[in-house]
Amino acid sequence: MQETTTLKLPIAVVALIFLQAGSTANAEITLAIKNSETLEVMPLYYHTGCKSLLTKPPSAEILDGPPQLSVSVKEKQVLARAQQCAKPISGGILQITAKDVTDLATSTVIVRIKYTTKDGDRFRSETLRVTMVP
Repeated sequence: MQETTTLKLPIAVVALIFLQAGSTANAEITLAIKNSETLEVMPLYYHTGCKSLLTKPPSAEILDGPPQLSVSVKEKQVLARAQQCAKPISGGILQITAKDVTDLATSTVIVRIKYTTKDGDRFRSETLRVTMVP
């Protein structure tokens, strides 16, 4: 007769395993951008049950990064694909623009995104690894 053993892990250890597994969801985004170019980076939205909670379009600002880069949000109806929403909802597209790039350089850019919702302001950040090409 074969004996089976049950592995008992404390809840804190199980929670830590799930947190580490989910940490790649907000992984660093890597981009390459040429001088005078604007790239669309990602859709921005804030919702519950596939209904937007935004009272105005999201906004974004660079908290840390080179002066050659700027960010903006283009207001647009977007699909919340990760949440499997069937119809577009109010939101925007995060854009990054490069100007006055004279040398090849790679930089880490920290972007803060602000969502003005029915429940008040909500913030999140994204870390972008950007290679600028003249």
